Parts: sequence; structure tokens; C-alpha cells
Amino acid sequence: MQKLKRDPHVIIGTPGRLLDHIRRKSLDLSNVKTVILDEADQMLANGFREDIEALIDETPKKRQLLLFSATMPDDAKRLARKYMHHPAFLDVAEKATASTVEQRIYETTFPRKFKLLVRHLTEMNPYMAVVFTNTREEAHELAGKLQEETDFIVDEIHGDMSQSQRNQVIREFEKARIQVLVASDIAARGLDVEGITHVFNYGIPRNLEYYIHRIGRTGRAKKEGVSYLFYVPEEKKRVQELLRLTRNTDLCTP
Repeated sequence: MQKLKRDPHVIIGTPGRLLDHIRRKSLDLSNVKTVILDEADQMLANGFREDIEALIDETPKKRQLLLFSATMPDDAKRLARKYMHHPAFLDVAEKATASTVEQRIYETTFPRKFKLLVRHLTEMNPYMAVVFTNTREEAHELAGKLQEETDFIVDEIHGDMSQSQRNQVIREFEKARIQVLVASDIAARGLDVEGITHVFNYGIPRNLEYYIHRIGRTGRAKKEGVSYLFYVPEEKKRVQELLRLTRNTDLCTP
């Protein structure tokens, strides 16, 4: 409250907290010149659209709006069209994957996929590994099966957990008290933990660009890492799209 009374030039906040200050009359956005939505796709995916629009509506019509986003889903495009006039789309993302990550692809079937994952985990015995799934339900189910059927210390992180629960899991993972972390794409970006040696894509991500974010959890700080992608025969076209997106022509397919 005291900092806001000093008329700061820049205010950084979550949508809920900013709206709370507006209701308390401790924040006035009527003179704002620039609005920036950082991680726009993530905020929209997490259900903040109404809050975002309420905040934008509190700002003058003559202001600049910028959306920073690792991906540009339809929701983000619709938001841009609603509040921007002839917006410019600038793509500065590097689609190529890191050279420090060895990438491997395995064709399998749905019934065999879990056994294949267990086999690789057992043979590789990773120091720390992240297993990515496409849904929070799948993350919860897979973590439970790994806990039951392997000797690894396993935990999970996904959108059905509170922020404090997710923070606690990440702290334990950072201390290497968790060997295998099963995660939905909520951890594909922003999870910066040293020591992750292996990343497993239990399936092809729905948004192919998330593959780049997923495998970027390993091979960091010039250290080497390994990523695995499991797919079923019906997904061959998606694999080809993924190879084109990542400009990867020598991806290892055992």
C-alpha cells in the first residue's frame, strides 16, 4: 500500500492482486500508458481471461498493449483482436532445440507405453527425471502407478494442486529428494532445476511447441541431457510435424 502511494512508474502484479487494489481504491489505472501481459498463453489457460479483460478495461483506450507469449493459441489471438488495432505479430522464438540434449523417439502402443517407461527408468536410473503428460489426470494416475510399481521416489505436479503445494514439490525436487517428477505442461516452462538428466515425453504434446519447452528442462548450463518421446502408430503425422517444427532431421529413432 505504501509503495503504491509513491506513484511508481512500473507496477508488476498478478491479475487477482491488481483487481483487489482497484476495489480498495489503492490503485488507479486511468493514466496507464502501457499494459504488458507476460506469459499470456499461460494466464489464459489458467482461467484468468475475465480478470485480464477487467484490468484492461480499467486502462485508457489510448494505451499500448503488449502480449508476451511462448506460444500463440487462439485465445491469445482473440484477446489481441478485441483490444488491439492492426496488431503486429513478432516471432522471435528459436524453434531449434538445444544441441546439449540427445533426443530419442520410440514407437510403441498404448498398452506397452507404461512398461516402456519403467524399462527406461530402470535401465537409465536417472539422477533426476521429469515425465511429462498431456493432462493433469494422466499425471496423477501415472505418478501413482510409478510409486506402486517401481522403487523410485516419485511425486507429481499439475494444475489440480494449489500454488503452495506445487511450490513445496519443486522445493523437494530442487533438493533431489524426488528422483522422478511426473508433470503436466504447467511445468514445461519456468521449471529451472539443476540436475535434471532425463526428460520423458509420455506422449506428444497437444501444442507441439511445448516439446521444445519440455526438453529444455535438461541439458541446461552446457550440461548434457537426454529426452525420450513415446508415440503410437496413429501419431506418425504428428511426429513428422514435430521434426519440421524443431528443424530436427537426425532425431534418433531406435
